[in-house]
Amino acid sequence: MEEYLDRIQAEFFEPINSYKIIQEGWTNLIVEINGQWIFRFVRDRENMQIAVERDFLPNFAKVSPVNIPNLAISSDDYIAYRKIAGDRFSPQNFLLFSSTQKANLFKLLGQFLTCLHNFQFTHLYLSTAPYGGSDFWNDLWLPVKDDLSEQTRIKAECYFTNILKEVNAIPFEKTLTHSDLGTNNILVNYEQCHLAGIIDFSDMSIADPAVDFAGFYRNFGHQFVEELLKYYQRPIKSNFWARIEYESKRKMFFVIYFALNHGFATQIPIILEYIEKLFQDKDYE
Repeated sequence: MEEYLDRIQAEFFEPINSYKIIQEGWTNLIVEINGQWIFRFVRDRENMQIAVERDFLPNFAKVSPVNIPNLAISSDDYIAYRKIAGDRFSPQNFLLFSSTQKANLFKLLGQFLTCLHNFQFTHLYLSTAPYGGSDFWNDLWLPVKDDLSEQTRIKAECYFTNILKEVNAIPFEKTLTHSDLGTNNILVNYEQCHLAGIIDFSDMSIADPAVDFAGFYRNFGHQFVEELLKYYQRPIKSNFWARIEYESKRKMFFVIYFALNHGFATQIPIILEYIEKLFQDKDYE
């Protein structure tokens, strides 16, 4: 930690009076400085996603209807911005919102996603699969299938075979996506019950816009997404729900792929257990 603090102090315009590690994730180390500033360091300096994010944020901040990080300083392996006050969004706390407060939140999220998916942004390192795993069957399915129970393997293979036919039956436009929306990267002021900001664009890519609804679908359910879509002002094709459901389940297989390739294999049993439960309750044959 001393190495990070030395770097921050060398480049920051305030003396460090206090610090707190907010998160030690698979891709980032996040440190809060003086209770007011966030420094997010990337673990893999060879991955160029931070360069994409660093150039994207100031441009998108001009039009975003929701607060996003306003960069103060940055380098080749970190970005720093004034902390956005709020707590992580959760299904449990969302139940505390009144119907009017829920509608306001849906409206802001819908406006944000509309704006993001319409936003024109190009970058040398912006890609469709910044961390790999674009081929579901070869990249994501093969490393996992033999570790599943026979029943789950049969159900999952049947499910993905059918859903991918539906997903690919109707062409759709890929857009700029956040690619990691759900709970961790949405901040809410629970005292006032409003959306405080959206953070961590380190997974952003050119992808199916349905990917930005998948986290909501997985964590909050179908009805939440139904309400959100009322405020989403982009064309929705008939296979949109199939694409949301596919992206929601695909995510778990991608997490295992990432864990295998980036040194987090000890976390895989927990994810396999989740996949087993995911395919328990429904007949996919």
